[in-house]
Amino acid sequence: VHENNFMVHANVFPSVPVGELKTGVSFDYINFYDDSANNRNILRFLINYTYSNDIYHLHAGFNTASTDSSDKKFHLYPMLEGTANVVEDYVTAFAGLSGNLEKETYKSLAGENPYFVPSHHIRNTNIPLELYAGLRGGFSASTSYTASVNYKKLTNYAFFENDSEDTKRFVEVYDSGKTSLVNFHAGVGFKPDERLDIHTDFDFNSYTVNKLSYPYQLPSMEWTLGARYN
Repeated sequence: VHENNFMVHANVFPSVPVGELKTGVSFDYINFYDDSANNRNILRFLINYTYSNDIYHLHAGFNTASTDSSDKKFHLYPMLEGTANVVEDYVTAFAGLSGNLEKETYKSLAGENPYFVPSHHIRNTNIPLELYAGLRGGFSASTSYTASVNYKKLTNYAFFENDSEDTKRFVEVYDSGKTSLVNFHAGVGFKPDERLDIHTDFDFNSYTVNKLSYPYQLPSMEWTLGARYN
């Protein structure tokens, strides 16, 4: 099994009287080869405008993604986000909507499930709509927090089920129709000095599936604890 993937991108910032305008193009090369080659390349284009002052920040635009895989689809996604300083340094509110075509590879799926069996049938995950809102800020100079709720519509989202030929391994399976995910996230960070960073995060996930009986092999709750010293 061989897999190759890389991305090249370029951004241009045209001059505008107020704020910042950004345009960009990128190419994702994805090649998987077992007995035969399978290409799922993605060409992306984006344009967005950003305006900010001391109180709020506005980001608006769109991005596109087109593929040369068997479906050869063109996708158009909105990009809109606003943030506002409710209490400077302590409370910032944010909300937005967006979408994306997420690249999936054998490497990315094996990162989620190390017992995943290599497959020619991997699909990129289409997120036609994502809505989110939350708060972030700090309790003090050394502590930070974030709390958010996120809703996603998903197409071609990979679930895992046991391989019928080897029940110790897993294969990907896709829900026909659309899947949705509601995520509640809370995180706290602590930075006692400039070199040490400690953080913990909690996520609650609620999936709605169409044809599958339940969201195979995906946890409803996740808790992580980490530290970085440099």
